[in-house]
Amino acid sequence: MIARLSIMLQAWERTQSRIIIKGAGDNFCGGTDLKWLLGSNDPTIKSATHCVPSARLEDLKVDLCHCKVEDIEACCHTYSETLGEFSLTPFIKDIDYCFSADTVEEIFARLTKIDNPWSNETLKLFEPLCPTSLKVALRALQLWKDLDLKQAFILEHRVLSRCINSYNGKEGLRSLLLERTDRPNWLPKTVAEVRDAMVDSYFEPLPEGEELMITD
Repeated sequence: MIARLSIMLQAWERTQSRIIIKGAGDNFCGGTDLKWLLGSNDPTIKSATHCVPSARLEDLKVDLCHCKVEDIEACCHTYSETLGEFSLTPFIKDIDYCFSADTVEEIFARLTKIDNPWSNETLKLFEPLCPTSLKVALRALQLWKDLDLKQAFILEHRVLSRCINSYNGKEGLRSLLLERTDRPNWLPKTVAEVRDAMVDSYFEPLPEGEELMITD
């Protein structure tokens, strides 16, 4: 099974169908609620290769374990169902415009400029989030586009390791789990105060012995 998954992942690396929304999809999905992406029949909008009801997942798993590699696609297609109309169809152009920006500041500026129900709701989603994490997430998404799967895992491990051990990581957990207020005291408090050097530090190699080791 692991060998089969490896082949599928290698194919996933080579295909462009993993772009969720053509143009700005990676950035949009990295910063907003993925449940908005359910229900797409548009071939340029892909949140998954197949949509399988949870009630049929166990049967799919059994069949996948017994089918040949070349039959995996057909097996998944057998269980796949078509969803309804994509809820964000009216805003695709706005999403592409806003989230194709190179910086978080510019994304915010474009969302504010558009000033429609979708953009205003999206801005509200960003308000409570950690400013540093927003910039780190955008940088990561920009870097991952040019990496293979192994490099992406290594980079993600660096980012997550530093997020967990950072002040903001601990502050977020404190607010959510201890105080249960969901009002963390982020530092820096605004996106404008987050310097490039702070973001760069999340992507630097980890100390010896802490890097993620992946064998070929």
